[in-house]
Formats: sequence, structure tokens, C-alpha cells
Amino acid sequence: MSWLNSQEAADHTGRAVQTVARAAASGQLHGSQRTEPNGRWFFRRECLDAWVMGERCEHSTNVRSLRTA
Repeated sequence: MSWLNSQEAADHTGRAVQTVARAAASGQLHGSQRTEPNGRWFFRRECLDAWVMGERCEHSTNVRSLRTA
């Protein structure tokens, strides 16, 4: 299993870093945030691939944004 940071995730998906970060913060994209609420995001390749395809990854059952509204 390999983890990608936000820049690597953006490169992998062909999206902007801000798009990846917004999707992660909103819960659309499953990722792991190191510290709340503004820590770095890390993503699994299979989660990024599922997001691009419009599918939910197998890890998304425990998705929770650390950001407060």
C-alpha cells in the first residue's frame, strides 16, 4: 500500500491540489489527515482511482472530515 500526499494525488488524478483537498475535506474523497483541522492529507492510490471513476472506495465506510463547520 502506498500513500500519496496532496501534490502527488493531484498529479495522479490530473486534478488541481485544491480540488483534491476540497474533495477530501468534504468527504467525497477518502484520505487521512495527520492533524486537525489543517494538517496534511494523505491518500491511497485505490481511493484516488475510485474517486476519479465516481465510485466509493472500500475504505470509505469510516470517512469523517476533521474540519469543523
